[in-house]
Amino acid sequence: MSNLLHQLSAKVRNIFSIANFQKRYDDGRIQVQTLSGRVLEQKEAFPYGFISKAKTGKSLVFCQGGDFNGFVILPLINYEGRPKLNEGDVALYTASGGWIVCRDNGEIELVGDVKATGGSFECSGTANPSGKGCLCAKPFCSWDGSPHTGTKAEGT
Repeated sequence: MSNLLHQLSAKVRNIFSIANFQKRYDDGRIQVQTLSGRVLEQKEAFPYGFISKAKTGKSLVFCQGGDFNGFVILPLINYEGRPKLNEGDVALYTASGGWIVCRDNGEIELVGDVKATGGSFECSGTANPSGKGCLCAKPFCSWDGSPHTGTKAEGT
């Protein structure tokens, strides 16, 4: 009975394991080492539409049924560069300090160089022009002299 209980407790302990990031391969796999010393290689499991390539960090390894033969490496955890958030805020960020924060009050905060190519951009609401940057409420385009009208910019 005690042997059966020992096996069951080992499987429960092994359901989640903390691992340190070791390296990333060109084919998308990463190598991690669990705190117990086991080296695992596999692609990180991301939800649809999200992906990242953290350079450092820790990962949670989910072992189905507590068995390391059926494991999934969850995305790396890295706290570097994390912006200050208030209750209800959501953010995407990089370790080098760029971020997009969607504030609970409806504001969106962008930090870093912003590059938009192709497609179109449409805005509405009130503009508070600073006289700096693209679409800064100048009446005419600085490059070709065409009038800035409406709320839409298209092209590259």
